[in-house]
Amino acid sequence: MADGDKLYTPLQALLRLRALQELCPGDGGSDALLAVAGIDGGNTAGSAAVVKYLLLGQSGGELLDAKLDANFDDVALVITANGVSLYCNHAVFDQIGPLTALWRGLTTHVLTKEEMRDADAAEEFKVSAFVKMVDGVSCVGIVADAQAPDAPKTRTQGAGSVVERWPLVQAYALEQIAGGGRGFFTMNHKVADVGTEARNLLLGRIDPRANVAWLHDHCIPEITRHVEEVCENLDHVNGAEDRLEMLEADIGEPVTSYYEYALIRDRMARSAAPVGRGARWESCVRVGQRSDMVGEEGAGDDGGDDDEDEELEVGECGPGPSPAHLVVAVAQPRGPLYAARTYFLHGGYELDGFNVSAPEAAAPEESQSAPPPVEETSDASLMRRLYVAMVRATHKALELIALEDGAQLSAEDVRGAVLASVGAALAQIGPPADYDISKGLDVEVLAVDALGRASDWQAPCRPVTLCDTAGPTPSVRIVR
Repeated sequence: MADGDKLYTPLQALLRLRALQELCPGDGGSDALLAVAGIDGGNTAGSAAVVKYLLLGQSGGELLDAKLDANFDDVALVITANGVSLYCNHAVFDQIGPLTALWRGLTTHVLTKEEMRDADAAEEFKVSAFVKMVDGVSCVGIVADAQAPDAPKTRTQGAGSVVERWPLVQAYALEQIAGGGRGFFTMNHKVADVGTEARNLLLGRIDPRANVAWLHDHCIPEITRHVEEVCENLDHVNGAEDRLEMLEADIGEPVTSYYEYALIRDRMARSAAPVGRGARWESCVRVGQRSDMVGEEGAGDDGGDDDEDEELEVGECGPGPSPAHLVVAVAQPRGPLYAARTYFLHGGYELDGFNVSAPEAAAPEESQSAPPPVEETSDASLMRRLYVAMVRATHKALELIALEDGAQLSAEDVRGAVLASVGAALAQIGPPADYDISKGLDVEVLAVDALGRASDWQAPCRPVTLCDTAGPTPSVRIVR
């Protein structure tokens, strides 16, 4: 296992098993979930996703393809509401054995080293094990068409036709195995496609394993690295005058290339259909007054005149000849995270709170191109104070979501928490008397699955369930 995989614990594996068992309710529905990895299961991404999710502890975009470690290509699972039947070779079981310690009703069929040396004996053992695993099961559910969960449905054949093409299922009918006389698999077992339900589970639920090993150890460092590269691009410029001559597109190249490169294959395969998260949520960098475009429809590379955008210098982005700030927005192309951060281009002082004064000694380093210190009453100063207020308000909203711990929470509740926090901050900032932030501030709360796809309830004030542990991941976005 990789270093991060050591975090996958027996308790986390048990929680994931119970989640999969929810797909096997019986009562007229599927009473078992069948997953056959590798060539024996037709190299289907659906079976691979189940194996990765349960046995390897993988999450999100890691579940989208059929690629598996060579040993895990020889795995079959039959999961019922009350137990699990597992076929694998000894190398796999040595690796996953500790993870199964808390599983009730576990039956294992493990191919030994000696049996693996004889190909015919190994195949006979595998088929015999499969026959025993599905014995007594009336209706089997399979995860079909999971390789492209957001693609239009094109499959017309039934689930039974799909499963009968799997080599291991075809071997079920062999006369010389386990007594023979059974006939085809679909003569004895109904087959249902539970792909939609399975994808909602695998991609829509952030459990403890996904939260620790995937979001914190993989997703966050990934987007952080690209944002830091944007800052390095700015730091390598000699002075403020040279910075004004930089192209906006060049500044944002680390985050935009990261997003676009990950979607090249999808764009080639689906040239007539949109891919990724949509223009509104693409990675981008916008300078000065153009930062108003971030988070709006057409803000990314799909909106506006691409050629003109690529040639815009920082000094041309307004307002005036020297913009005070830029916004860096970075999105995971196949993940749930989207983050935006404002960076101020003017020098000045560090704010410890809302009502601090500029220290007398806090002058910028001497340089012919260095701008003068920002005065306390300047627009840039007010922007920085408001930005701190917005960040704190977002933290308050996320804190509210976290503390609810599975309770019913509406988008209006979160919106109210944000506005209350901003209002309290404004009372400390003391903006101009005619300043009304409510005219330019809105709060949007939405939930996304593990691929970053938003649910249908994006309206700011619509009551929705945010914290249901079986639901999508909540996020908060403040719109200027």
